[in-house]
Amino acid sequence: MSFSERKDPLDNFFTPRSIAIVGASSKPGKIGHEIVRNISQYDYKGRVYPVNPTAESILGLKCYMSISDVEDAVDLAVFVAASNILPELVEEACRKGVRNAIIVSGGFKEMGGEGVKYEEQIVSTARKYGMRIIGPNCIGVFDSSTRLDTFFYPRDRMVRPPPGGVSFVTQSGTFGLTFLEWATNSRMGVRRLVSLGNRCDVNELDMVKYLGRDPSTKVIALHLESLTDGRQLVKEAREVSSRKHIVMLKTGRVEKSKAALSHTGAITGSYQVCRSVLKDSGMILVDSFEELFDVSKALEKQPAAKGSNVTIVTNAAGPSVAAADLCHEYGFRIVEYSDGTLKKLRSTLPPYAVLGEYVDLTGSATSEDYQKTLEIILEEPNIDAIICFVVFLNPPITPEVVKVISNVQSLGKPILCWATGGEYSQKLIDKLEEGGVPVYPTTERVIRSLRGLIEAGSPRSWSEPEPVQADRESVAKIIEKASSEGRDMLTELESKDILRAYGVRTTVEYVAKSAVEAGALASKIGFPIVMKVLSPDITHKSDVGGVVTDIRSPQEASEAFDEIVGNVRRSRPEARLDGVIVENQLPRGVEVLVGATVDRDFGPVVAFGLGGIFVEAFRDVSYGLAPLSESDALKVICRTNVARMLSGFRGFGPADLKGLSNILMRVSHLAYEQPIVEMDLNPVIVTSKDCTVADARMRIKV
Repeated sequence: MSFSERKDPLDNFFTPRSIAIVGASSKPGKIGHEIVRNISQYDYKGRVYPVNPTAESILGLKCYMSISDVEDAVDLAVFVAASNILPELVEEACRKGVRNAIIVSGGFKEMGGEGVKYEEQIVSTARKYGMRIIGPNCIGVFDSSTRLDTFFYPRDRMVRPPPGGVSFVTQSGTFGLTFLEWATNSRMGVRRLVSLGNRCDVNELDMVKYLGRDPSTKVIALHLESLTDGRQLVKEAREVSSRKHIVMLKTGRVEKSKAALSHTGAITGSYQVCRSVLKDSGMILVDSFEELFDVSKALEKQPAAKGSNVTIVTNAAGPSVAAADLCHEYGFRIVEYSDGTLKKLRSTLPPYAVLGEYVDLTGSATSEDYQKTLEIILEEPNIDAIICFVVFLNPPITPEVVKVISNVQSLGKPILCWATGGEYSQKLIDKLEEGGVPVYPTTERVIRSLRGLIEAGSPRSWSEPEPVQADRESVAKIIEKASSEGRDMLTELESKDILRAYGVRTTVEYVAKSAVEAGALASKIGFPIVMKVLSPDITHKSDVGGVVTDIRSPQEASEAFDEIVGNVRRSRPEARLDGVIVENQLPRGVEVLVGATVDRDFGPVVAFGLGGIFVEAFRDVSYGLAPLSESDALKVICRTNVARMLSGFRGFGPADLKGLSNILMRVSHLAYEQPIVEMDLNPVIVTSKDCTVADARMRIKV
């Protein structure tokens, strides 16, 4: 984008006609000096105005006592002054008419104390005048088109990468400069870098939207330590990922554990929710900075894979075997060659070539062997991606193999390469990278990058949730009653009444006040039955001996009543006892958990996973952003291991997945609409015919 093409309020961060550096220094080695040097002494073509009240000139540029003294308009101000004077300097810049600022200085919110106040003052002033701010506590921006960078890293220590299609948005300046240096070493072009710092104003939402509109950005790499608004990020990512790829690394994953009254609360950690929800946002989630870079490189250089059918060509047996293991582990399919292809390979290749799960040309391989092999196997129509393993040090291999591998790209299928070694190998690796083939030095890195290409090529779709019919008036009365009594925990009876009001199928239950009444109610329901303690003070009933199952006669029901009451009186003598629930015992099925919680970053989310007593032990739980459509609810279910049991497993027929998806959908609307902070439906019994909630507990906001 040229200076004359600016249209967006954020454009001046990347294409300013003029820049003022407030806090510029005449002393080499100082941050304020190096920023002036990097902006003014290299490729940026705009006007540069150092601001320092004690210097006449810096690096041959006239110095100004204040930004107000600059004769011309200033498009962008870069601040490197002390935090305690910055509120005044920012207001002066605003009065000057500056509408974009980068605050490199630290000493604000990240330090606590007075720094919080300084940052709040700056934000208040910026909003008053309509100024947009990146930072504070950041390294600013890099733009490969205008060659603007606000870094304080000297050019003789850090080489800037050439133009390309990846834009990187990060909260870490160190990650930022590392990404750019790795890009340079990998012959990968970069479009833009944005170091967000404290995000006092411009945040990841602004940048995802902005870069989503940028035609020169092909891939958005995103690193965040926290989320400004997780729900809004999902919305923006779904819109942008329909046009370009977003690769995200979330750090800051570990939080102090907090006690929770329900199982759902106990298994909910912010990153666990974050990863599960963002998996369905169109973003490609990665687990490390290395993987963030590797996947971004693969997507910048190669097309996305149209499927997960993979083939391998190698002269490195050990790394290839490890790669095949990982392919199977990740669910990729290593293509079985057709009889015709195998016949061609056998008739064409030397006898030392091993044709097994893939083509191992062995250490005797020549560049011609690679060429013949690739020409033959790529006639197979169902290959979606190719991985080449090359040991360049083997004497039979010539540098011509670089051209052979690079030429595969003309077929439009992604190709990745494994190679490693010293000076000789690195020269050939560099040529491969320059030719557009991403090269990785370990098996794990190449296969994880392939996983990114496959995920990028996977179809993405989301459906808008439709309103559900519900007796919301009855729900409001139940919640109001509990609130008026000072309770945040609803009883099982109240919880199930709310579920039924939202159309969720539950057991049939009555409340017995005596052993005789328990026997009569059991006969009314029909055997077998389950009996449970009913108390607003007891959440986990089985822990106090408050549950008896498989009751098959009125006499057993009466005895169970006395047993439950006795157990509770001994275990929790202070607990209020409102009676004993008598309900029908459900037939054998798969026990699952359906729940909901209010996440710090995403608000109301629903949970699904393995239920019963093992929910916290196995932690097989997936989350979805409430409210869900029925089709998106099914996606949440299918992300768990228990989904395999539901499809038919060891005597269990295929489960009623449609009914289960409907329950999860209805629960998501309930969680979104009502002041429920925790909901735990465990177990929900799933059979081939239906799904029924056997136990339920809810906690409301009071």
